[in-house]
Parts: sequence; C-alpha cells; structure tokens
Amino acid sequence: MDNIAKVKQAYSQTPWRKQVQTGGLFLAILVLALVVALIYVDVSAKAVAAGRDIQGMKETIDALERSIDDKRAELAQIRSAVSMEARAKAMGFRPENSGEALYLVVPGYSGRSPVVLVPPDTPVPKQTVVLSPEYSASLTDWIKQQLYLPAEP
Repeated sequence: MDNIAKVKQAYSQTPWRKQVQTGGLFLAILVLALVVALIYVDVSAKAVAAGRDIQGMKETIDALERSIDDKRAELAQIRSAVSMEARAKAMGFRPENSGEALYLVVPGYSGRSPVVLVPPDTPVPKQTVVLSPEYSASLTDWIKQQLYLPAEP
C-alpha cells in the first residue's frame, strides 16, 4: 500500500496549481465571452450604419419624387388652356373668325381615307378536317389491333 500512496502523492497536484488552472479556465471563458461580445457589437454597428444609409437614400428618393411631382404640376399649369391662350395673345395671336379662314382646294387630293377598324362581313369558308385513323383510334382499339393481327414475317 505504501507504493500506491507514493505514486498517488507524486502525481497529485498541489493546491496552488489547481487554483491556477481554475483561474486560467475562468480567464479563458471570460476572453471567449469578450470576443463574442465584440463581434456582436461590430455586427450591430454595421447593421445600424447600413440602416442609416438606407434611410438617407429613401429620403433622397422621396425628395426627388416630390421634385418630379412639382415639375409635372408646373408643366400641367403651363399647358393649361388658360395659360396657353394668355401666351398666344402675348405673342400677337388672336381668335379667328369664320370669314377669315382660307380654304384651299388641291387638285388630285381626295381627302383622308376612312379608317377601317373591322373587316367587312365576309363568309369564312368552312373547312373540313379529316383525321387519319391512326389519330382517331382509342388506346383500347390499338391494343386489340396489336393483339389480334398476326405478326408480319
């Protein structure tokens, strides 16, 4: 028994070594938790920065759409009948009287041809479709024919 006790004592750890190992394990776990926390903070910061960029781009898009709508409204105002009439009068144009209109007769011109939207009613010739017997036979008919016909040499 004395030999077993000596071997056990030789391989046993001293208390301070056990405390150092426990402290090292605690510090390793602490460092690992710190690395995970730093990665989480980095990813979160990048996500927040991307979110801010997206918000900025959406604000730019909204501002451009408002500007386009303003330009369209301005164009509609410029093209309105009242505005066009005022600008025409400012340029010296005036409404025309029916007696002032000058109509020219151009020899050989017959005028605009009428637009034909629908072709005239013409009877469509009836076509008869003839299918060959190979296409009109059912599967059961084909099987019966294959079973009852003698094999060709």
